[in-house]
Amino acid sequence: RHPAIEAPTGITFVGYENPPGITTPEARVNHFLASDRAPWYNHTNLTAHPYGGHFIPWEVPTEWTADLRRTFRPLRS
Repeated sequence: RHPAIEAPTGITFVGYENPPGITTPEARVNHFLASDRAPWYNHTNLTAHPYGGHFIPWEVPTEWTADLRRTFRPLRS
């Protein structure tokens, strides 16, 4: 079954948790899209930020809130 995760999914990538060799937000999103994990999700919003780490809501609250809104606003009826 593809996607295995059928629920609309938003993924936020942050710069301090990039894989080795990934240096830009655009490269991080492209790295994910080229991976074997990308088809698992019904991703409706993929966003990458050049900074931030494990505690995303605390480190980049404005950007994180905007990501949540972009993910879920289209689902509001």
